Amino acid sequence: MHPYDYFNDRYISFLYKHDFDKFLWQLKYSKPFISVVYNLIYGGLTNENVAANAGIASADNGYHESGLLINGLLQVNYLHLANIYFNTGPFYHWSTPFSWRKNAVWVFGLSVGF
Repeated sequence: MHPYDYFNDRYISFLYKHDFDKFLWQLKYSKPFISVVYNLIYGGLTNENVAANAGIASADNGYHESGLLINGLLQVNYLHLANIYFNTGPFYHWSTPFSWRKNAVWVFGLSVGF
């Protein structure tokens, strides 16, 4: 999901992430492992907000996406206080029509571990 795709004044969101406990390889600056991720959101706008903001979209029918993450592809120790990790992986937005070109994105991210 991109920022400002959907606007909701009431919603429910669920995120599930399962980390597999096997490392793909172990090097000094790289110790990646795979995660499976699933996101969903259901939401809506009140009638007042729909009337005042015509043309904006809400997640009335739900937004579903799933993906595979490669966590810790690159890891750097910062001042012996924290580890900074580079993560990446493909995500797919489950909507019609089913098109990998239209609905799939490659995600890049940073995370910090203490």
